[in-house]
Amino acid sequence: MILKDKQTWVINVGGYGSFFFKGNSVEAEQMRKHKANWEQGCGRKRLADDDEKNSGIINQCKNHPNFGGKDKYYCTCKNCIK
Repeated sequence: MILKDKQTWVINVGGYGSFFFKGNSVEAEQMRKHKANWEQGCGRKRLADDDEKNSGIINQCKNHPNFGGKDKYYCTCKNCIK
């Protein structure tokens, strides 16, 4: 999926945390790679949802591996849908 328009992304890197990034999908992927390499951790990116963009607060539950997946993984914070 290559998005040419500027979007707001959430980049999550193990050992560092999450941050917003504004750019297209190629720029976001370059930043994800750079930060993951710098921190020597795994990095993932996803588009920020409207609530995150409006509040400026990253929903940490959406950063869990396989969030919203089938019965394999779920969050125990009681805010997520199992």
